[in-house]
Amino acid sequence: MKCPFLNRPFLLTALALCAAGLTAASGSGLGSVPEGTRVIRSIDYTGGGGKRQTLDLYLPPKAAAGTKLPLIVYIHGGGWMVGDKNQAKWRMQGFMESGEYAVASVNYRLSGDAVWPAQIHDCKAALRWLKAHAPEHGFDRDRFILVGVSAGGHLAAMLATTEGRAAMAGVVGNHPDQSDDVTAAVIICGPTTFGGPVVTPPPGEKEMGGYLTTRLLGAAVSDQPELARAASPLTYASASAAPMLLIYGTEDPLVPVTHGQVFDQALQDAGASSILVRVEGAGHIDLITPEASVIINQFTAEMAAGRSSQLKDTVLQKKGK
Repeated sequence: MKCPFLNRPFLLTALALCAAGLTAASGSGLGSVPEGTRVIRSIDYTGGGGKRQTLDLYLPPKAAAGTKLPLIVYIHGGGWMVGDKNQAKWRMQGFMESGEYAVASVNYRLSGDAVWPAQIHDCKAALRWLKAHAPEHGFDRDRFILVGVSAGGHLAAMLATTEGRAAMAGVVGNHPDQSDDVTAAVIICGPTTFGGPVVTPPPGEKEMGGYLTTRLLGAAVSDQPELARAASPLTYASASAAPMLLIYGTEDPLVPVTHGQVFDQALQDAGASSILVRVEGAGHIDLITPEASVIINQFTAEMAAGRSSQLKDTVLQKKGK
């Protein structure tokens, strides 16, 4: 099944469908929070009262006394236009059910509210709030694992490659003393570079992808190439990047698999840890197979334990192929 990103009048519907279609870790029931989970909703992580600058916390009920749990930080997709932190109720359900992780789900300003770099400034502010408040909520400020899908994958990749960069940090929020480093990131069909022939979508999708990017940047890539470069995770690939697991569908009409391939190669060439999983025959919303879920779970467990991942670049088959 491919995302119906074919003409602009159906954009919001298409994005909403794509935003609802992925599950990063298998759970027992769609959208149900495990019994006993302590949920704290709509925390204002900037102190400024912005309705989009909020996050939710999902805290397991049975953490051992004195235990500091690793934190999964979920960043939603939706083309930077739509989407909401509530996606975590089904996307991160498996992590919640395990009882081995706390989960945070972050909202950020959408492109209709503010243009780039507002989105990365918000996500950095959310990380700093979470670091500052980790002790009171029982999670480990030194074990933050990002999971980002589509547009959220782009933002997660930016977070994983721009630790300590003042231009990306912004001045949002009340915790400038806190670091914005992360332990690792899972990037699911996230754009990694804006422009360039190697990652240009097929003609039928090029206009739609350009429309979303133009809304994000506030200008066409051709008019502001340096801004586009500054908003591309590929620009920041370096040995200091957090370890990443990259998952892409080979028939994704919106974010071609080449986004994952060029980013993976750049990270490895720079000396960073990167694992690329290609799902043959998968599009933009149907690439998390049971096998992919197993890989995600293994990667997050390894990262939470402070181990190097034993995973290798892998090609999976879409279910039913």
